[in-house]
Amino acid sequence: MAAEAAAFIEGRLPDFPALEIELGPVEVFAGTNVVYVSVPFASRTLREMHRHLNSGPVAYRECYEYHPHITIAQKLAPGDAQRVAEEAAAGLAAFRGEKAFLAESFTFVQALRDDRWRDLREYILTPAPAASVY
Repeated sequence: MAAEAAAFIEGRLPDFPALEIELGPVEVFAGTNVVYVSVPFASRTLREMHRHLNSGPVAYRECYEYHPHITIAQKLAPGDAQRVAEEAAAGLAAFRGEKAFLAESFTFVQALRDDRWRDLREYILTPAPAASVY
């Protein structure tokens, strides 16, 4: 990763503390058949982070509008996407563990031609402020 890009990201990270991600419903992106878990309560913050970081030397014009989510499956046939989404939703509903987690870092990645991602660098977010007991 170029030093200029890394310095740019590092300079903007103090604006973003670690944030809680709560899992929302399972959905399917129309037209791409990507099955994903939505993250509705963190979407606003994640969109702001994306807008703030997707500029300068790391700016990238994406094929689709940025939509915070957790991908479950992709490259599915149209008939399979809905079935996979229903199975994933049932599995998520049956899961009795915690459905939220603290995102304390993010990884800057590069898309490769064979539908894989290369991790370029991990960044640690500012610790979230402690909750007040008063």
